[in-house]
Amino acid sequence: DFEDGNTTSNVIPGWERHGGGGSGNLDSSNGSRVLTLIAGSTSRTHNPLYIPPTVGLLRFNYDVAITSNDDTLDVYVGGAKLNSFPLSESGARSRVVSLAAVSDALALNGRVATVEFRLTSDGSAIDSKVHIDNVSLLSNEFIVNSTADTIDADPGDGVAEDSHGNTTLRAAIMESNALDGDQTIDLPAGTYRLTLGGAGENEATTGDLDVTDTSGRLAIIGSGADVTIIDGNQLDRVFHVSARATLDLDGITVTGGNLDTSTGLAAKGGGIFNSGNLTVISSTISGNSAKEGGGGISTRDGTVSVVITNSTISGNTAFSDGGGIEFNSTTSSTMTITNSTISGNSSVGFGGPGHAGGGLFVSRSGSGSGPTVSMTNTTITNNLSGNSSGGGIRVDRGGNRSRSGAITYAAAAVI
Repeated sequence: DFEDGNTTSNVIPGWERHGGGGSGNLDSSNGSRVLTLIAGSTSRTHNPLYIPPTVGLLRFNYDVAITSNDDTLDVYVGGAKLNSFPLSESGARSRVVSLAAVSDALALNGRVATVEFRLTSDGSAIDSKVHIDNVSLLSNEFIVNSTADTIDADPGDGVAEDSHGNTTLRAAIMESNALDGDQTIDLPAGTYRLTLGGAGENEATTGDLDVTDTSGRLAIIGSGADVTIIDGNQLDRVFHVSARATLDLDGITVTGGNLDTSTGLAAKGGGIFNSGNLTVISSTISGNSAKEGGGGISTRDGTVSVVITNSTISGNTAFSDGGGIEFNSTTSSTMTITNSTISGNSSVGFGGPGHAGGGLFVSRSGSGSGPTVSMTNTTITNNLSGNSSGGGIRVDRGGNRSRSGAITYAAAAVI
């Protein structure tokens, strides 16, 4: 906000008294005090200011008063251009820009940098006019304050709030999907039960919680697996990690995922279906079921990564392969399991050709060699295979030993 004396905590202060250089004018011609950029007054730079490590986003409003097909509004932080916005359509809009591209430079400069808005043109001269207002710094960390299951009111605005102003888990995931760079969701103790039915949707608005952003890592940090619980409520699987997306779960229980009506990939991964990069730390994946593979976790795609540390995969059921975990991928994919327990899982489709690997099922995807699984200080115990093949672990060689998956052990026990 460009009004003097503004006290909003996240608004960049002092554009008039500490406004740096540039020819952009601060005026009240648009009904409130705004920064106006126009031919002859094309840029404004705020003096260097401290940007805290918790800040990862720059949000601002701009109103295109005079359009141009050749001009753009460019945003700079620390002298580096973050983004350009076309000015071909009139009207007001809000934009959020990630600071991820300048995070290293900010760290080297003690988190001190300038903020600049600049009009540029691909034509011979600037002929647009833009009013800028409400320039603010926002955290890329969302703190959930409600156990309700409601959607984000405006994905991409930099705040993860539903229509009532509450930050819910689903709203925070939707907002993270709409933003670039790394995001963190703090999930306090509580049971977060999914109630918005609608399986098969991939924007996290109904059914499972879809993680789709491929530009950074989403970390969901709970208060401990015994007290922070995400319950799929038997409506759908709990999480779906899209190809090239990255999800970290820390201190969380994932339970109540259920896929009992679909077929193919839509029936895999009762707790988590992963086509990207998944890390599970100090968490529990328990009490989930899938009509096909991967009652707890199913990981399938060309190149994927799974890391499981200090965690428990237990009491999950698949009516095909991999009661606890199904890992079907290529030689470039890896799964690393450390200090963890895989127990009490079942692959229970009796009498069929599959239904193996009660605890863990490993197979290749397509031609070539299969993925690699490494286990250290891990116990696999009391798992059940419906066709008596690999109650604990089944490595499917697919009729060709040169194309099988590989498992390495260090201080691991299969009981």
